[in-house]
Amino acid sequence: MRRQTGSSEWGEKTAIRELTIQYSIGARNQRAVLRRFFRRHVGRRVRKQIYLYSGGAWNSTPTIDRKFIYDGWNLVLELNALSSDAVLEKYTWGLDLSGQAGQHWGSDDIAGIHNAGGIGGLLSIRDVGTTTSLMYFYNANGDVGQLVKNSDGSFGAKYQYYPYGGETQAVGSYASVNPFRFSSKHWDGEQQALYYGYRYHKPKLGRWLSRDPLQEDGGVNLYVHAANTPTNVADSLGLAPCHGGGCDKSGVVFIAQIPPPGIGSWVAGCKKQIIIKKRTEKECCDQLPPIDRGKDYGGVICCDGRKVACAWYDDKPIPDKCKAALAQCTIEHEKTHLDDINCGCNDGIGVPTRPPWADPSPGNTSYQECVGACTSARCLEAALKRGVPAGCEDVVRDHLDQKRDRAEKECKGYVPPEGC
Repeated sequence: MRRQTGSSEWGEKTAIRELTIQYSIGARNQRAVLRRFFRRHVGRRVRKQIYLYSGGAWNSTPTIDRKFIYDGWNLVLELNALSSDAVLEKYTWGLDLSGQAGQHWGSDDIAGIHNAGGIGGLLSIRDVGTTTSLMYFYNANGDVGQLVKNSDGSFGAKYQYYPYGGETQAVGSYASVNPFRFSSKHWDGEQQALYYGYRYHKPKLGRWLSRDPLQEDGGVNLYVHAANTPTNVADSLGLAPCHGGGCDKSGVVFIAQIPPPGIGSWVAGCKKQIIIKKRTEKECCDQLPPIDRGKDYGGVICCDGRKVACAWYDDKPIPDKCKAALAQCTIEHEKTHLDDINCGCNDGIGVPTRPPWADPSPGNTSYQECVGACTSARCLEAALKRGVPAGCEDVVRDHLDQKRDRAEKECKGYVPPEGC
């Protein structure tokens, strides 16, 4: 019987989060505590300790103390902290299920090693203590099916699974020793759960053990695994189900345009986009500079599923203290264009994009620019009335004159906006 309780606490001045679980391991007086440590800013597990309860008290020294070293989310080394961080296991990774097409939207990763969360990409394990090396073999879903010894080609382990990752067969001398199994994920024997990175999955329950980090934005069921259809959908890191389109490590999860069986019509028109962490507007603008910094002061871009008005003044020969007022008024200009452009289904995901004008007459953007120039002129006038930093009055007035000239030019033949 396994009864467990848990607590999770953050250190005030540390980058490590600790999760402690107490569980029974047999008779009533046999208990253990599992302590796991996670990197605060990423969430990766970096250490695991196990303490036993005996003689009416908890042992002060852990029975097991392991540290984990990663490449991205792929585990490459396990170290024994009880023996001066001696290496216990080494793991070698290759292309995962994202394959040669695994590199997305400006990613600096080697194509296909990380973009399916490593599923199906683990090539081999080396047990340093016994100097045994084994190769991994998979089914089409990236579940470990067999381990074969390099030395003689014999089987070290064989596995078969039911849909949510529980094992219907696990045989061979390395079947219990090997930690990577269903979905190429690390098996936590103490908790009887699979470690996906962001969350733990309990095969016997068919669900996650913690809530969706995206809360209800990821669906009303915060614990559902693979949209309750694990034979059709995968979840590489415990964030969201992926099907066909795959997962992009930039923080955006793509779901296939055609819904998988049993899910219904939750995808309509475009691929569904779940933004795990949206960039700030400044981060979006900084990632996509203007086409011509010598001429372009502002523009509208598509970034993380939304339209962003940008102003670029970093390299302009203008005193830094004056740039804020100018940039704000340029942004007000660009905001008048938000309704005139269209961001496509996937525009701005990964790397921001410049959307096309939606004006029915291609190339005829005079009226839009008329409205924009009038808006920025009014903004600059208001800034002068409020007061600008000392020494910036002439710079702001110069830009105001430019905007007035631009408005007069662009508004010819149109009824100008009120106040222009």
